[in-house]
Amino acid sequence: MKNEETQSMEWSNKWTFVLAAIGSAVGLGNIWRYPTIVFNNGGGAFFIPYFIAFFVAGLPMLILEFVLGARMRGTAPLAYARITNKRWEFLGWIPTVVAAMIVFFYVVILAWAVNFIYFAFNTSWGDASNAQNFFMNEFLGSTGNPLDLGAMNWWVALALLALWGGTYFVMAKGIKGGLEKANNILLPLFFLSLLILLVWGVTLDGAANGLNALFTPDFARLTDTSIWIAAFGQIFFSLSVCMGIMVAYGSYLPKDGEIVNTALIIGFADILMSMIAATAVFSILGYMATAQGVEVAEVVTAGAGLVFMVFPAAFSLMGAVGPWFGTFFFVALLVAGWTSFISLLEAFSQPFVEKFNMERKKMFAYTCAFGFLASLLYATGAGIHLLGIVNYVIDYFLMIGGFLQVLVCFWLYKKAPDFKEFANRNAAVKLGAWWDVLAKYVFPIIVLVIVSQWVDAFVNGTAQNFPTEVLIFVHGGTAVLMIVAVILFSAIKWKKDIYEDVDTEEAV
Repeated sequence: MKNEETQSMEWSNKWTFVLAAIGSAVGLGNIWRYPTIVFNNGGGAFFIPYFIAFFVAGLPMLILEFVLGARMRGTAPLAYARITNKRWEFLGWIPTVVAAMIVFFYVVILAWAVNFIYFAFNTSWGDASNAQNFFMNEFLGSTGNPLDLGAMNWWVALALLALWGGTYFVMAKGIKGGLEKANNILLPLFFLSLLILLVWGVTLDGAANGLNALFTPDFARLTDTSIWIAAFGQIFFSLSVCMGIMVAYGSYLPKDGEIVNTALIIGFADILMSMIAATAVFSILGYMATAQGVEVAEVVTAGAGLVFMVFPAAFSLMGAVGPWFGTFFFVALLVAGWTSFISLLEAFSQPFVEKFNMERKKMFAYTCAFGFLASLLYATGAGIHLLGIVNYVIDYFLMIGGFLQVLVCFWLYKKAPDFKEFANRNAAVKLGAWWDVLAKYVFPIIVLVIVSQWVDAFVNGTAQNFPTEVLIFVHGGTAVLMIVAVILFSAIKWKKDIYEDVDTEEAV
């Protein structure tokens, strides 16, 4: 018989779990990362490696993380403590620390979106030609140097305070009272917003030019290894694997919860939303290129540049309806980002609740207070540059963490048979030998190839447009922080029996 506390830490039903997992997977990356990756990697031809990446790496790893959390009844640190008699507990703290790093800068992008809701309604950036200057200089006060913090942006700081406060209000209410309710409202709202943007975008003059640029396949690119690396990298991050999120969400499943079919639903929903977002984005870019009499490629950029410089310029070209659509767009962006933000915060905070046997509300109070102070670093004039560098560095730890995850589960402790049997109970779609092969062999090989390419780019000085000395400093500093944090957290004794709520004979 489950006690009241255990019941409160479970999803109400399958569909609340599905919505929460989709909400984590769908976020800012669907709007400002995925469309430009497709465009820059062969257009329509990119979908071939992308779907292959989904089936041979993304889906197997998503299933593994769901099973790991559900079978071990805990977030990543607790799951690895149980599966390895505490020997590899530190492995579970790697995604926890990475989630913290992402949380602290991710929320700043949401704070920008909050400000741009107001700016869009008033078209504060002026005409299209001033959009870039407005964002980088007038709004952010960018110093142009990641080592020169410059002044604090108090409007961003105020938005951060509101976001952290609102998130605490949601998360402190637990799984059913907070996380579930937030996702049940936010995700349908985002999907509706995306559909409206899609319908509006494809009706704009020049939208067809943007869609032709996006979807016209360049099959010659399929022989380029970079397109395959981009596809696998995108699928890892789009599905939120290797971040501890899906392990935590899996731990809230009832023990008879269906996993494999649910993972398929979540994966295809994420792909669908990415496709809708890409269509809407390139419809708008096609309109902008047509209005300015230039090629679509000349207005395409990624990241903050796309959302906070290119799109505002497009809204300025729309006349009287521009402010309305601009405001609506940034509201949709905020909603999309918040669903991912709360999932990252869950993955970071819940392990401490389990480790120290803390009251959830108290832990989230500490997390949000510390998070607000840490995120203020990105509200300075150097914020956008620091954000780009840290985001780049984090990629390494996600891939390495995923590699170690497979090493422990499939090679050192050989848990695949147990996990497969657990997942196949009451399963509409059952795991077979294909899962073992893909997760045990294919995924590690892919990770090694991707990491080797990153290392080669870094050594040869082609890794992003950041000063080499800054990259070395941040890489080294982040690595030291990671090592110290995981050793420290692993060394602290658990405040309760870690083998409660799990069959220890099967777990170790």
